[in-house]
Amino acid sequence: MNQNIFRKIAILIGVTAVPSALLAQPESICPKADNEIRLLVTRQDAPKLRSGFAKSFQDLESAKAEVRTLLQRMKADRMNQRSIRVQIDAGRYELKEPLVFDSQDGGWGGICVTYEGAGKGNATISGSQQAYIRRSLSPAAIATKEVPAVKGLESSATQLYVNGRKAVLAREPNYGEYWNVHGSKEDYPRSSLSSRQSFIPQPASKDFLFSRKKEEAERAVLVMYQSWAVGRHRFSVNSQNISAVSVLPEASWPFLQNGPSQRYYIENIPSALNAPGEWIAQDGMVRYFPLSDDAEVLRLDLPILENLVLISGSAENPVENLNFRQLRFEYSLYKTPANGYVDKQASYDVTSAVVVNYARRITIEDNEFESTGGFGIWMQKGVRDSIVRKNSFKKMGAGAVKIGNGYEPQPQGTGTGSNLVERNEIDGTGTVHPGAVSILILKSWDNTIQFNTIRNSSYSGISIGWQWNFGPRTSGNNIIKGNLIDGVGGNLSDLGGIYTLGESPGTQIVENLISNVRHFDGYSPVKGLGAWGIYSDSASSYITIKRNVVKNVSSGSYHLAIGKENVLEENLFNSSGVNEILIHDSPKSGLEALFTRNIIESSSSEIFGGRADSSRLEFRENLVLDTTVDQTRNLGRICGDGCFYIKSNASGNGRLQSMGGLQEKSLIQKRIELKRISDRVARCAGANRSDC
Repeated sequence: MNQNIFRKIAILIGVTAVPSALLAQPESICPKADNEIRLLVTRQDAPKLRSGFAKSFQDLESAKAEVRTLLQRMKADRMNQRSIRVQIDAGRYELKEPLVFDSQDGGWGGICVTYEGAGKGNATISGSQQAYIRRSLSPAAIATKEVPAVKGLESSATQLYVNGRKAVLAREPNYGEYWNVHGSKEDYPRSSLSSRQSFIPQPASKDFLFSRKKEEAERAVLVMYQSWAVGRHRFSVNSQNISAVSVLPEASWPFLQNGPSQRYYIENIPSALNAPGEWIAQDGMVRYFPLSDDAEVLRLDLPILENLVLISGSAENPVENLNFRQLRFEYSLYKTPANGYVDKQASYDVTSAVVVNYARRITIEDNEFESTGGFGIWMQKGVRDSIVRKNSFKKMGAGAVKIGNGYEPQPQGTGTGSNLVERNEIDGTGTVHPGAVSILILKSWDNTIQFNTIRNSSYSGISIGWQWNFGPRTSGNNIIKGNLIDGVGGNLSDLGGIYTLGESPGTQIVENLISNVRHFDGYSPVKGLGAWGIYSDSASSYITIKRNVVKNVSSGSYHLAIGKENVLEENLFNSSGVNEILIHDSPKSGLEALFTRNIIESSSSEIFGGRADSSRLEFRENLVLDTTVDQTRNLGRICGDGCFYIKSNASGNGRLQSMGGLQEKSLIQKRIELKRISDRVARCAGANRSDC
């Protein structure tokens, strides 16, 4: 598009003035105080007491016990009330069991307890048992090391890290390759329970699966990809059909429902240890196939703890005023259950390195989380007025942050809610659970998710709500603002940069920048489902979606499955996907969505898809820029008077049309500026935003 037409659009398009003030960022719950009691944890042998510290300890449990004693004395008026700060020196603190904090370990009123590292990331809280292994210089020689912690974990398909890199649990086919379920959709009718209990394996895999000895088959895990989730099944040969494989537990959906490329592989098989970078636990030993560039001596980290920190109060006595700063949390464990595990959606029930229940004013700030088996932080039940801020999350087994739970509603005002997740950097999720969401709000109210940077999210970037049908409302008033979401999906489908589910009154999705969202392209285009910038799934209602920028998305900028009274205002949609806006279904009565003053810039052959012509939709003053075939007829049928249309020809010149017959002069008077909104959102989104 040439400069003249761009300048014309810059005048014509845009939005009403964007407020200069962003959401207020609350002050620290527990700022440093001059009269704090300071304790020291150090790895030094027989350490000398340093100036400014009341006592020093060599382990975290001893320091925690001293904190509890001091708090008890304060409550008994045996000493003046003062906040307590525990400084943890640089070093690795290997846990034998999780650190557990209850109401006796936190503060109250203006009294706070803070555990703080001596410099960000220097003090490491680890859930692994560490060992060293020497590799042979002979090519393809397996390195072996006795590690007591693996005893009892052989069938759990656990994790191992070699010099900080996640090793591949021995599998067939090898990493990056898959087998496919054999047959067609018609072989697995939806009405038949057996269609979820067994499948016909691909001929290439049949011999391998069926020839496993009993001891290998019992420890094996069959990893099966569905459209938006991944199951970890135990398997056996079907007693009724010796050509079929039975899985436990049964799959959530019949096989091959989303197209012919349903993938699976089998792992945790000793005889599959045949590729560099693979490992297996066997007979109390770690066996590892070194990479060609591995060092001669390798550090092994075998996670042994599912949780590193448990903050566990009660409804009557919540934990209060407890803070963790500048620490590094690494190596938590995920164990595949004896009967397998099926992810229904978003890995919502997978545990976390840090789990918080019944707590108030908890701050987790400026820490590093890396190489977990599950999520990083889970604010589960009864957690309020707490902050997760400026943390980094890398190589996460599931997602980074989870709020609420999917089992029972959290009452608004008393359940988990009113929490802040801001300025965190998330890069790499789903190393164990590919279906996990980077930031997941389940049944919870009044939370703010703002200015986070999310990259390389294996499934949706941010997900809000946990209610599939119209009915009792279990979440709402959640603010999703100013987040940068770049790089989502690619190996699963039916996902979004931002995803919503269920009625959510008062929820606002505002000024987020979403790009590079991809679906797995091996599924059918109809049933395989896709990937959208913003995806309002079943019953998403009463949500405001405003001033977001969406670009470079495989299926489209926005997908509405079905909902009520949603407002989409002043967004810039530029995905160039299959459709920019897809409407799947409409309610029987009432307004489903209002589209007003949006900018839709697209090279899609059909900008609006599905039931976008529904009478339950309303369009006002939207501007459509198109660089492909003439869309005049289609837009007129769908938008009526609610779209203004610019068609660009091959030379980049444009002509302006109005579906409602308005003149160009009238449009100029609207003083709408495309470039201002897109530049501002791009500048201000994410954890490292500049001054806005």
